[in-house]
Amino acid sequence: MVEVIKSLSTDEKREIQLLLQQYLREERRDEIHNNFKSAQVEQQKGVNQAAGVDAKVIYSRSTETLATQALAHVQHERN
Repeated sequence: MVEVIKSLSTDEKREIQLLLQQYLREERRDEIHNNFKSAQVEQQKGVNQAAGVDAKVIYSRSTETLATQALAHVQHERN
């Protein structure tokens, strides 16, 4: 392949160079886009996990509050 390229005219070599630069830019653009999409997915997973943790904490606290209120009610009823 190198020998074929060497045998091309200067204009043909420049055209190949321009095409290669364009292909490299497109590949880099695709890579950046894919990295961006991956980062979005990872961020969403983190948000979902954090929301799950928050929901568990809220549920735990509300259950704790209900249990405390029920216990206080029972103790009040005994007195």
